[in-house]
Amino acid sequence: MNVYENAIGPNVCSEINYLLKNKDIQWSHNATTSYTDSDNLYDYHFYHVLYDETPKSQLFAPFYLMFLNCLDSAGQKLDTLFRLRLSMHTALPNRVEHEPHVDGHEPHITGILYINDSDGDTVVYNEKYDMLSGKSTKDYLQKINLTEQGRASPKQGTFITFDGLQYHNGCTPLKTQTRILMNCNYKPK
Repeated sequence: MNVYENAIGPNVCSEINYLLKNKDIQWSHNATTSYTDSDNLYDYHFYHVLYDETPKSQLFAPFYLMFLNCLDSAGQKLDTLFRLRLSMHTALPNRVEHEPHVDGHEPHITGILYINDSDGDTVVYNEKYDMLSGKSTKDYLQKINLTEQGRASPKQGTFITFDGLQYHNGCTPLKTQTRILMNCNYKPK
Protein backbone atom coordinates (compact mmCIF):
# COMPACT_ATOMS: atom_id res chain seq x y z
CA MET A 1 0.00 0.00 0.00
CA ASN A 2 1.30 3.43 -0.95
CA VAL A 3 0.16 6.59 0.85
CA TYR A 4 0.32 10.06 -0.73
CA GLU A 5 -0.57 12.77 1.77
CA ASN A 6 -1.85 16.12 0.48
CA ALA A 7 -2.51 14.71 -3.00
CA ILE A 8 -5.38 17.20 -3.09
CA GLY A 9 -5.04 20.50 -1.26
CA PRO A 10 -7.29 21.66 1.56
CA ASN A 11 -9.01 24.38 -0.49
CA VAL A 12 -10.14 21.90 -3.14
CA CYS A 13 -11.23 19.37 -0.51
CA SER A 14 -13.24 22.03 1.33
CA GLU A 15 -15.03 23.00 -1.88
CA ILE A 16 -15.74 19.36 -2.72
CA ASN A 17 -17.08 18.77 0.80
CA TYR A 18 -19.34 21.80 0.41
CA LEU A 19 -20.52 20.53 -2.98
CA LEU A 20 -21.29 17.06 -1.65
CA LYS A 21 -23.10 18.26 1.45
CA ASN A 22 -24.97 21.24 0.05
CA LYS A 23 -25.89 20.26 -3.48
CA ASP A 24 -28.67 18.02 -4.61
CA ILE A 25 -26.40 14.99 -5.05
CA GLN A 26 -28.18 11.74 -5.72
CA TRP A 27 -26.70 9.14 -3.39
CA SER A 28 -27.81 5.55 -3.98
CA HIS A 29 -28.16 3.13 -1.08
CA ASN A 30 -26.50 -0.26 -1.27
CA ALA A 31 -27.61 -2.79 1.34
CA THR A 32 -24.11 -4.32 1.38
CA THR A 33 -20.62 -2.95 0.84
CA SER A 34 -19.27 -5.85 -1.17
CA TYR A 35 -21.35 -9.02 -1.52
CA THR A 36 -25.07 -9.25 -2.13
CA ASP A 37 -25.66 -12.05 0.37
CA SER A 38 -24.27 -10.35 3.48
CA ASP A 39 -26.47 -10.88 6.52
CA ASN A 40 -24.94 -8.00 8.48
CA LEU A 41 -27.65 -5.36 9.00
CA TYR A 42 -25.02 -2.61 9.24
CA ASP A 43 -22.97 -3.59 6.17
CA TYR A 44 -24.41 -0.83 3.99
CA HIS A 45 -23.19 2.35 2.36
CA PHE A 46 -24.24 5.12 0.01
CA TYR A 47 -22.59 5.64 -3.37
CA HIS A 48 -22.58 7.89 -6.41
CA VAL A 49 -21.11 6.51 -9.65
CA LEU A 50 -19.03 9.08 -11.49
CA TYR A 51 -17.62 6.82 -14.21
CA ASP A 52 -18.14 3.19 -15.18
CA GLU A 53 -16.72 2.67 -18.69
CA THR A 54 -18.30 6.05 -19.57
CA PRO A 55 -19.16 9.17 -17.52
CA LYS A 56 -22.30 8.58 -15.43
CA SER A 57 -22.62 11.84 -13.49
CA GLN A 58 -22.60 15.59 -13.99
CA LEU A 59 -19.87 15.59 -11.32
CA PHE A 60 -17.50 13.46 -13.40
CA ALA A 61 -15.35 16.32 -14.75
CA PRO A 62 -14.26 17.92 -11.44
CA PHE A 63 -13.66 14.55 -9.80
CA TYR A 64 -11.73 13.29 -12.83
CA LEU A 65 -9.41 16.30 -12.53
CA MET A 66 -8.92 15.51 -8.84
CA PHE A 67 -8.11 11.90 -9.79
CA LEU A 68 -5.52 13.10 -12.32
CA ASN A 69 -3.96 15.30 -9.59
CA CYS A 70 -3.76 12.20 -7.40
CA LEU A 71 -1.96 10.32 -10.18
CA ASP A 72 0.49 13.24 -10.46
CA SER A 73 1.16 12.95 -6.72
CA ALA A 74 1.76 9.21 -7.15
CA GLY A 75 4.05 9.76 -10.17
CA GLN A 76 1.71 7.76 -12.42
CA LYS A 77 0.18 8.28 -15.85
CA LEU A 78 -3.23 6.93 -16.73
CA ASP A 79 -3.63 4.17 -19.30
CA THR A 80 -7.21 3.00 -18.65
CA LEU A 81 -9.88 4.23 -16.27
CA PHE A 82 -12.34 1.52 -15.25
CA ARG A 83 -14.40 3.20 -12.54
CA LEU A 84 -14.65 6.28 -10.32
CA ARG A 85 -17.20 6.11 -7.54
CA LEU A 86 -17.95 8.19 -4.45
CA SER A 87 -18.65 6.19 -1.32
CA MET A 88 -20.16 7.44 1.92
CA HIS A 89 -20.45 5.56 5.19
CA THR A 90 -22.41 7.09 8.04
CA ALA A 91 -21.58 6.94 11.73
CA LEU A 92 -22.88 4.06 13.80
CA PRO A 93 -22.81 3.59 17.58
CA ASN A 94 -20.44 0.61 17.21
CA ARG A 95 -17.62 0.11 14.72
CA VAL A 96 -18.49 -2.08 11.73
CA GLU A 97 -15.58 -3.55 9.80
CA HIS A 98 -17.04 -4.33 6.39
CA GLU A 99 -16.39 -7.59 4.59
CA PRO A 100 -13.04 -7.88 2.79
CA HIS A 101 -13.41 -7.74 -0.99
CA VAL A 102 -11.71 -6.81 -4.25
CA ASP A 103 -13.06 -4.18 -6.64
CA GLY A 104 -12.61 -6.12 -9.88
CA HIS A 105 -11.63 -9.45 -11.38
CA GLU A 106 -8.77 -8.34 -13.62
CA PRO A 107 -5.40 -6.70 -12.92
CA HIS A 108 -5.74 -3.02 -11.98
CA ILE A 109 -4.80 -0.52 -9.30
CA THR A 110 -7.26 0.59 -6.64
CA GLY A 111 -6.89 4.15 -5.44
CA ILE A 112 -8.78 5.75 -2.58
CA LEU A 113 -8.94 9.51 -2.15
CA TYR A 114 -10.23 10.59 1.25
CA ILE A 115 -12.56 13.56 0.83
CA ASN A 116 -12.97 14.29 4.54
CA ASP A 117 -11.22 13.62 7.82
CA SER A 118 -12.86 10.66 9.51
CA ASP A 119 -12.11 7.75 11.79
CA GLY A 120 -13.17 4.70 9.73
CA ASP A 121 -9.93 3.06 8.58
CA THR A 122 -9.27 1.25 5.33
CA VAL A 123 -7.57 -2.11 5.86
CA VAL A 124 -5.48 -3.68 3.07
CA TYR A 125 -4.49 -7.34 3.27
CA ASN A 126 -1.46 -9.15 1.82
CA GLU A 127 -3.59 -11.77 0.10
CA LYS A 128 -4.81 -11.36 -3.48
CA TYR A 129 -7.67 -12.86 -5.41
CA ASP A 130 -6.44 -15.58 -7.79
CA MET A 131 -8.15 -14.91 -11.12
CA LEU A 132 -7.31 -18.45 -12.29
CA SER A 133 -8.92 -20.14 -9.29
CA GLY A 134 -12.28 -20.57 -11.00
CA LYS A 135 -13.93 -19.29 -7.82
CA SER A 136 -15.81 -16.09 -7.13
CA THR A 137 -13.93 -13.51 -5.07
CA LYS A 138 -16.11 -14.36 -2.04
CA ASP A 139 -15.65 -18.14 -2.43
CA TYR A 140 -11.90 -17.66 -2.84
CA LEU A 141 -11.87 -15.52 0.30
CA GLN A 142 -13.33 -18.45 2.28
CA LYS A 143 -10.28 -20.63 1.52
CA ILE A 144 -7.55 -18.18 2.55
CA ASN A 145 -6.44 -16.61 5.83
CA LEU A 146 -6.08 -12.86 5.60
CA THR A 147 -3.10 -11.05 7.11
CA GLU A 148 -3.10 -7.29 7.42
CA GLN A 149 -0.59 -5.45 5.24
CA GLY A 150 -1.54 -1.94 6.26
CA ARG A 151 -4.20 0.37 7.54
CA ALA A 152 -4.98 3.95 6.49
CA SER A 153 -6.98 6.43 8.53
CA PRO A 154 -9.09 8.78 6.40
CA LYS A 155 -7.27 12.09 6.22
CA GLN A 156 -8.68 14.72 3.88
CA GLY A 157 -6.68 14.94 0.65
CA THR A 158 -4.75 11.69 1.19
CA PHE A 159 -4.61 9.23 -1.73
CA ILE A 160 -3.72 5.57 -1.16
CA THR A 161 -3.04 2.96 -3.83
CA PHE A 162 -2.63 -0.81 -3.85
CA ASP A 163 -2.94 -3.78 -6.19
CA GLY A 164 -6.63 -3.99 -7.12
CA LEU A 165 -6.64 -7.76 -6.59
CA GLN A 166 -5.66 -7.37 -2.92
CA TYR A 167 -8.47 -7.91 -0.48
CA HIS A 168 -9.38 -4.81 1.49
CA ASN A 169 -12.21 -3.35 3.52
CA GLY A 170 -13.37 -0.16 5.17
CA CYS A 171 -14.77 0.58 8.61
CA THR A 172 -17.63 2.82 9.65
CA PRO A 173 -16.88 6.04 11.50
CA LEU A 174 -17.74 6.47 15.17
CA LYS A 175 -16.61 10.05 15.85
CA THR A 176 -17.51 11.78 12.58
CA GLN A 177 -20.88 11.92 10.87
CA THR A 178 -19.60 10.60 7.54
CA ARG A 179 -16.63 8.92 5.89
CA ILE A 180 -16.54 10.06 2.25
CA LEU A 181 -14.04 8.84 -0.31
CA MET A 182 -13.54 8.48 -4.03
CA ASN A 183 -12.79 4.91 -5.09
CA CYS A 184 -10.69 4.76 -8.27
CA ASN A 185 -10.06 1.61 -10.33
CA TYR A 186 -7.55 2.09 -13.12
CA LYS A 187 -4.56 0.81 -15.03
CA PRO A 188 -1.46 3.06 -15.12
CA LYS A 189 0.98 3.25 -18.02
